[in-house]
Amino acid sequence: MKSAKLAKLWDSLHSSFWFVPTLMLVLALGLSLITIGIDQRIEADVVGQLGWAYSLGPSGSRAILSAIAGSMMSVATTAFSITIVALQLASSQFGPRLLRNFMRDNIPADFDRLSRSIQAPKSGYIQAIDDNQLMQIATEHNLLLRVEQRPGRFVVKGSQLMRVFPEEKIDRQLAAKIADTFVLGIGRTEQQDLEFSIDQLVEAVIRGDRHDRRVYMPN
Repeated sequence: MKSAKLAKLWDSLHSSFWFVPTLMLVLALGLSLITIGIDQRIEADVVGQLGWAYSLGPSGSRAILSAIAGSMMSVATTAFSITIVALQLASSQFGPRLLRNFMRDNIPADFDRLSRSIQAPKSGYIQAIDDNQLMQIATEHNLLLRVEQRPGRFVVKGSQLMRVFPEEKIDRQLAAKIADTFVLGIGRTEQQDLEFSIDQLVEAVIRGDRHDRRVYMPN
């Protein structure tokens, strides 16, 4: 559960428009204070006497920083492209034949009658589900879990999140632990909600098409 909450926190920070610029600003301020302190505590000619130290002035520093920034952008672009290609090749290895392995173990016929419903502790959107924690709980207690709600759905307090089989193995503490694997919030996120990402793309395309029609529509 901690991993899901940390992932939610990181997703909230990473999706914030000002997170990365603020982080870069704080680091830049910290480095500037450190370098200014070093300059104030040592003599000016000491740096010039060091063979490995750079002392060619502001213009040379700007040239070096420009070269470093350009090389970093090139390396980052290459690494990103390689990652995308690797993910594309890996995803192409999964096909319909592998799905049969997940369909062989059928759910018991009396699953609905002998299972227990796990209810939502509060209202909100399902932002993430800690599937690793669910797998650990199911393995430790020999349970069969069926998730009834997916990330992106809005649930009200008391609505059914999932069903757990068999019912006699579930107590109040374990039911609360299972319900705690669902991360609920006031809005949808892209962390596990693929439909939300697609909806954002569709909305952007529709708004762009409407804008183009308003601009280029003849009188």
